[in-house]
Amino acid sequence: MCAQDIEGLTQQIKQRAQELGADLVGVAAVERWQTPQLSDASKVFDYRPSGYGPTDLLPPARSVIVLGIGQLGGVIESNVSDAKTTYAFGNFGYVHLNRLLNSICYDLARWLEARSHRTLPLGALVGARFNHEADGDETATAPLYGVFSMKRAAVLSGMGRRARNGLVATPRFGTRVRLGCVVTTAVLENEEPLEDDPCPPNCTICVDVCPTRAISPDGRVNHYRCSSDCGSRGTTFEEIRANIKQGYPMDLPGANYAASDHRAIDSFGNRMCKVACLALCPLGQDPNSDVLRRARDWETANPKVELAGFPDAMTS
Repeated sequence: MCAQDIEGLTQQIKQRAQELGADLVGVAAVERWQTPQLSDASKVFDYRPSGYGPTDLLPPARSVIVLGIGQLGGVIESNVSDAKTTYAFGNFGYVHLNRLLNSICYDLARWLEARSHRTLPLGALVGARFNHEADGDETATAPLYGVFSMKRAAVLSGMGRRARNGLVATPRFGTRVRLGCVVTTAVLENEEPLEDDPCPPNCTICVDVCPTRAISPDGRVNHYRCSSDCGSRGTTFEEIRANIKQGYPMDLPGANYAASDHRAIDSFGNRMCKVACLALCPLGQDPNSDVLRRARDWETANPKVELAGFPDAMTS
């Protein structure tokens, strides 16, 4: 295909995806999984084992299309308020958006295959695995990984950058976005990855409000602490690790890559943090929403959960 045809097909795909309901559309060539495009590799979710790139899933793949849907502010913020709407996030911030993304990915894949481009829709849900190879490494704070990283794809496609809370931050929605992906043999026009760090240099809201101290000031996320679900999986490192290993022995359908970055955002119940790191993140929010005051009120009302026995290298 000539450059003009590639550009034309890319624009058609973006238009079709938006017609189907996607708010954001990004494109990355599969070569970017072999050659990091950003100067700071830690900002590209680069801790999963090798062998989980787009060509491992669809060998002749040439491009990855990343789709995003913005989350409703009222749904997310209700999760950290006194409103009795805890399950609004479960329904409309997670399950409903996943179904929408699955549908968009499938319909877009049908559209591409009708034009002779072999396509694999991944949707919003992929399997999560426990990294047994890193289990004995006391510096390995990320024992879970997705069969395919939606977040890595979003960064490589220019849709957003990794925020301090471990989520992808987009210019339009901040970290309030759900992701889905389509892997295809179509040769498409690439988006340039974003270079600027989305987080204000002195902002530590997500670090401060995390009840298990899972987020360090330099943006490292300890999956063991986050996956403790505020103590419901145990209060010691060995208890938490044993429960995670038991829950994620192999592929586990129904786990978005968020499960390997922020288990808490898929969790509900009295002992969960209720997505404080997402709900109180100022990125993408109205500057008049008084996030700092709400964050301090939340931190005061929700004391830290004490977790013991973590190796020194894993202590935030």
